[in-house]
Amino acid sequence: MRALAAGLGRLLVAIATGLLVLFAYLLVYGRFDPALTQLEWWLILATVLTAGFAVLVPWPGAYDSGPSKASVNGSPAGLRRLFASLAAATLGLVVGYAVYYGRLETRLGDWFLAPTLLVPPVAYLTLLAHPRLHNPFVRTRGRAVFSVAAAIGMIVGLGALPDRAVLTAPAQVSSPQSTAPRVTFGPVVRFTSAELGYRIDLPTPFRRSSCESRNWGSGTRGEVFVIAPEGEEVVTDSSLDTQAPGVEVIAEQNPDRVSAREWIDSNLHYGVGSMMGQQYEETVLDGRPAVLVRGGLPMGNAYVMPVGPLMYTVGGRWAASDVALGWIESSFHILSETERRALPTAAPALPVASRSAEDVADALADGFARHDLHALEALMTECMVSRRVAADSLTQGRARYTRGLASLMSNGLVVAVQARPIVVGPTAGADAYVSSTWGDAQSQAVKSSTVIDLLLENRDGRWFWSGTLLDLP
Repeated sequence: MRALAAGLGRLLVAIATGLLVLFAYLLVYGRFDPALTQLEWWLILATVLTAGFAVLVPWPGAYDSGPSKASVNGSPAGLRRLFASLAAATLGLVVGYAVYYGRLETRLGDWFLAPTLLVPPVAYLTLLAHPRLHNPFVRTRGRAVFSVAAAIGMIVGLGALPDRAVLTAPAQVSSPQSTAPRVTFGPVVRFTSAELGYRIDLPTPFRRSSCESRNWGSGTRGEVFVIAPEGEEVVTDSSLDTQAPGVEVIAEQNPDRVSAREWIDSNLHYGVGSMMGQQYEETVLDGRPAVLVRGGLPMGNAYVMPVGPLMYTVGGRWAASDVALGWIESSFHILSETERRALPTAAPALPVASRSAEDVADALADGFARHDLHALEALMTECMVSRRVAADSLTQGRARYTRGLASLMSNGLVVAVQARPIVVGPTAGADAYVSSTWGDAQSQAVKSSTVIDLLLENRDGRWFWSGTLLDLP
């Protein structure tokens, strides 16, 4: 019985260690602008498994594996292995953050991220094979406990470091009463959605985001209101680097017409649901039963409310999570059928000149050849996406994307577009693509052999350039 309890305790410690390392590594590598590749995901998983097994399994030949050695050295062998695992994880995190804050992935290329993930497993094996390297930290039981606690504190402390964009941002001038710049809200504007059937009043500078408001498929549609000016938005799938405040309204199909609490408990929806530490409060919104969920991510406060065959989630995210509560409570309203019918009919769209995929492909080839940013910007959609196969994407407003392209070109970027053939068919959210070769003579971050697909999108017969797709090498 005693052996069983000891085994279960060791198993729980191994699982907790693996989860801590997993969270820490996802946090640091999720901050990078390039998304993680499949190889990097596998290396993170290998790191987590190594951390767990290093705690769980006595290593034959390791000088701290047997009970006799543990008693001689004054601290249990399990504590020694635990410290070795955490110390190696900490070393790997220090390397990862050094790469992140030094922007080495942009100077040396995205490939540089993968080798950094090899640091923890190699360090584990080295420490376990040569315990004398960390023996001074675990010579006694008290010293071992203190060293383990210090390693955990180091891992948690590294995760609390600010994003590099915060550290490199220009200084802001603020009033003596405030140490941080504040957003000044202006007049209230009423937003009415005929598609999702609601209205809400939000103060300026909030506006409906064209980059984030979309149909997510499977009967789920969403609209997002943000502060960032048109053309300056940044949206990532992981959203650790771009914690932009906003208000979200999401409508999802609820064919079984379950209650708000049943829906919350069934799954994790947009960070609202079964997350540790969340609080639930039965309440009323717009005269209907609802559940207020506090402590979600990125929506810190969100209302979940069933309306017929739909389930609405309405909340503020990041810095807007608290202030948005008042706006939602006082103005969010589900439109009745009578109110929907009374909505003004949208004015017919003005006719625009058609533009074929061939026209766009030829203009891209000519624009890049001449480094004509104005010509290239005229071909773009309002939101430009940068995708990588099997990885997260980065979406930017047209003006911001153009500035980034201008910076790359000023540093020597040369893009050669192969205007034919045009490959037609659904590709990474677009309707077609042409191939291009991106080279940078002044840096190895983008090599001359980098082939990037230029995505083309058809909007009612008029084609646009909507982004890029980088395939795995």
